[in-house]
Amino acid sequence: MTVHLLIIDDDPDHCANLSDFCEELGWTAQTACSAHEAEYFLHKEAFSLIALDVTMPGMDGVTFCRRLRERGVKIPILMLTANNSVAERIDGLRAGADDYLGKPFSFNEFEASARHWQMPRQKKPKRSTKKYTPQGQKMLLRHCGINAPNG
Repeated sequence: MTVHLLIIDDDPDHCANLSDFCEELGWTAQTACSAHEAEYFLHKEAFSLIALDVTMPGMDGVTFCRRLRERGVKIPILMLTANNSVAERIDGLRAGADDYLGKPFSFNEFEASARHWQMPRQKKPKRSTKKYTPQGQKMLLRHCGINAPNG
């Protein structure tokens, strides 16, 4: 699995540590210290995953996530935050984040989440829109080995 990760965090040490870890896994990583810088890289390169810090100067991570989703960006987004409150996680998920990791997190936890979001997604089976009559429902239930109630 080839992973090309965009790490967006205003803490250069955190960016460097996470980038080094990704390289140990055989992944490539690009770092950006702001949403503005991340925009540049998003127009220049194709990423398979975004690791996005919530609290940054300028545009915060939740707002940036929302804007990416509004533009139709489908890259999985892992939100990273030191303030791991339920309300903040809900805000991020509603903005379109795929997952949340509270700082400090273990690199193993980060790897597990990243690998999860890189797995090929199976299409959900199409749900039937066919309407069954009461008699048809009973026949379907019987076919599945379920005794349908009389009536």
